[in-house]
Amino acid sequence: MRWLAVTVVLLLWPGGALAAEVGSLVASRGEVTLVRAGERRPADVGAAVMAGDRVITSAAGMALLQLRGGLTVTVARDTELVIGDVVPNPGRAMTATWLRMIEGLVRAVLSAPGDGSDVRIETPLAVTSVRSTEWTVEHLDEHTAVFCRNGEVRVAAAGEAVTLEADDGTDVRGDAPPTRPVVWGEPRVADTLARSTLAAP
Repeated sequence: MRWLAVTVVLLLWPGGALAAEVGSLVASRGEVTLVRAGERRPADVGAAVMAGDRVITSAAGMALLQLRGGLTVTVARDTELVIGDVVPNPGRAMTATWLRMIEGLVRAVLSAPGDGSDVRIETPLAVTSVRSTEWTVEHLDEHTAVFCRNGEVRVAAAGEAVTLEADDGTDVRGDAPPTRPVVWGEPRVADTLARSTLAAP
């Protein structure tokens, strides 16, 4: 399995640094598991989320994470997600957040970001990066699909990149670059959002 943007991993998750608390689990449904330092544990509402944690949901499980920097992430069912670090920039209200999705579907909302805030979600095929928006990323069977609900999303793969605007989507398959942005049809949008919606209590 190949991964892109290794430089992002090195920048946002310094080797040897102690794991830091970067957020919390604010809502869940069904079975949600946290893997930390090789140890699996049930994820209860209110649990701290640390840099390096792996969040795994079951076929009936969902999780809603609130991370520093104004980022909310819904982890849909049958999803495995690694939480990277949230790195502040001294002297500025800036955070850089890195997430690595092994498989499944996530929905992210970046609200009220500080100046220069940046979020990147990496799959085995593509990297999405945003500064203020709402978007979904899904990866399964050598296929990554990205949908921009609001704002702009940059999607990079195979040495090429496209920029999605509101209602646009793109697909990345195998070693191919992202497809040209297109407006997704209502059935696909409704299905994606329905599978990635979990309200906080």
